[in-house]
Order: sequence, then C-alpha cells, then structure tokens
Amino acid sequence: MSWQDVVTSLKKLAGEPTAEQVRIASLLGLQLPIGTPSIVAGIIIRHAVCHVTLEQFRDSDSIPDSLLELESELDVPQTQKLLTGTHEEISAWFAVRYHQLTAIGLRELQPEPGDIVAPKSNPSDHLIISSIDPQGRVYMRGGNGRRAWPNHLQLISRSSQDEDHAIKIQEIEAKLRNSTTYRGHSVSNKLSQYKVADSRPSPEAIRAFENLLESGEQNEAPFQKILEEYPSLLGPLVVGHHDTYVIPKARLGAEHVTDFLVLGFNSLGPQWLAIELEAPRHALLTKDGALRSEVHHAIKQIQEWREWLTQNVAYAQEQLGLYGITNRVKGLVLIGRSDVSYEREPARSQVLEDSNIEIHSWDWLCR
Repeated sequence: MSWQDVVTSLKKLAGEPTAEQVRIASLLGLQLPIGTPSIVAGIIIRHAVCHVTLEQFRDSDSIPDSLLELESELDVPQTQKLLTGTHEEISAWFAVRYHQLTAIGLRELQPEPGDIVAPKSNPSDHLIISSIDPQGRVYMRGGNGRRAWPNHLQLISRSSQDEDHAIKIQEIEAKLRNSTTYRGHSVSNKLSQYKVADSRPSPEAIRAFENLLESGEQNEAPFQKILEEYPSLLGPLVVGHHDTYVIPKARLGAEHVTDFLVLGFNSLGPQWLAIELEAPRHALLTKDGALRSEVHHAIKQIQEWREWLTQNVAYAQEQLGLYGITNRVKGLVLIGRSDVSYEREPARSQVLEDSNIEIHSWDWLCR
C-alpha cells in the first residue's frame, strides 16, 4: 500500500461524518456538532442505541491531559467536552488525533519500499522499508516483524536520490542475515556430496587416525588427507541429530579457503563449525604459557573467514549453498600433540570466551 493511499484513508477516518452516519443520526434525532470526526460520530450513534444493542459503555467525564497535549502538538482545536461522557469517546478522539499525526509523519517521510530509514532515537540503526500497512505503520525487512510509526523515523537513503543506495542496501542485508537465527533444514545440491552417512566414525576410521598419530607424523597434509578420506572423524564435532555434512577446502570467494566446514542439523536448525588445521609439530604454548605464533595465525584465519562472511553472507548462503552460515560461525583450531596442562590453560580458555574459537590438540580429536 502506498503512503499516499494511506494518507487519503486516514484523512477520511479523521474527517467529517459520512453521509450514512448523518442520515442515521437524523433518524435517531441526534445533532452531530460541526467538525465531529467520523470515528467519534460512530461512537455517538452506537451510544444512542446501546439500550437496543445491549452494548456496555464506561462512564468518563474528564478529558485526559495527554489528549490535550497531543492536540496542542498537532496545533488543532482542543476537545472541550465529551458528548457521550464515555471512555469509548475518549478512545475515539485519541484515534482521530493519532491518525492525523501519522498522516503528517507519512507526508514528511514519504516512505517507499526499498528506502533506508533509521529510528530518530538511534540514527545509526539503518533499516530497509518493506511495506506500509493501512494504519500507516512502516514495516522493515528482516522477518522479525520490526515496525515503527513514520513520526519516529528519519530518511537515510532513497534509491532515486543516492548513487550509493545499492551498496548501503547490500550492507544492511548482510547485517540482517548475520544476525538471523536459522531454524529450518535446507541443503543445496552443492552440499549433497559431502553428507556423512554415519555421524559416528567407524572403527577403521578411528584406527587409521590413531596409526597416523602414533607414527609420529609431524606435517599437516597427511592429517588433512585422512580427514577427507574419513569425514566421519569430524562429524561428532557438531551437535547434529539429523544430517551431518563435512566440506573440505571450502572456498569463500576468491580470497579464502577453509580447511573444513562442518554442518550439522538438529532441532535448533543448522550448526556450523569452521576448522583450521595446523601441524602436530607446532606446540600450543610458549615456555611462559602464552599462545604461540602458529596458534595466533590459525585464529586470524578463522577471523578473516568471519570478516568475509560479514560482507558476503548472502553469496555464501545462496551461491555457495552454505545454508544458515553467518559471521558468528564457531571456530576450531587443531594443533600440536596433547599436554594435560593445555586443557586448563587460561590463554586458551580466554580465546574461546572472547572469540568463540576452541583450540585443541590432535590427541583431543582422537579421544
């Protein structure tokens, strides 16, 4: 519905009584005062026949200060008395004034679907208009039912006036996607080849992984290879009671290649995990108990993937088929061999708390 149509409708509701209302009032012997809005006229007519319709009205003789203040803000004549002395008539006068206020707001904002607006109370919160309802409320994109009266909004960008409008739209939509909680179960054909038949690794998969660890292999490549051969070794890392997908060397645009992305579906929807592999030869900590440079490098990799998703989440979800992935994807770094002190290491725990990135040894994965 266009804002112009809504303004026309609101003006009629706040305008003079309809011809039918005047006719019925005349039949009832009622004299509607000049300037009586049609909404108020409707209450007066209903009140006159309430002994027939058995409708109950609540008595109220006083006019609220809030109504007088609203009328003062609108610069219209203030309500002097109530013709029916009822609470329902007060509500009707409020409805009239709010319709007038909304019409003014619509004329000033002139909102159109696709325009970018922001609450006057929070100008940095940019929103995209999706529609306008018959009462004049402005709805925003995002699927969460966010809405506002036009009087509380200010225009940020209009497509016909701003050459950077499309870029701003893309940024807002990316923010919306990244903040959305996905509940469904939707998998692109692009991922079907990565579905793990059994989310629990087979005995032979575990044995092959144990043999590689016990061989003393120090390089990363053989571990990448065995995880690609036995993807079920990574399946238990996500809480997925339904289907699990293990995607090796997933490309995020031209800039980044993840070692693995793991997707599991449960009753809460898609659960994503981004994994960065580092060689077993690298220690986790320095002698002083700080994280080594290789760990910081792995953390930085995951953070760069998240930064890419911040701007390109729509492309990732739709073109790459990574349903429900966002820049909040959980991270995991696998590095080094086991040391019991690692499990309680403050530096490692702080990374998990600050960045939602877990750091574990290859022995931890085997266990």
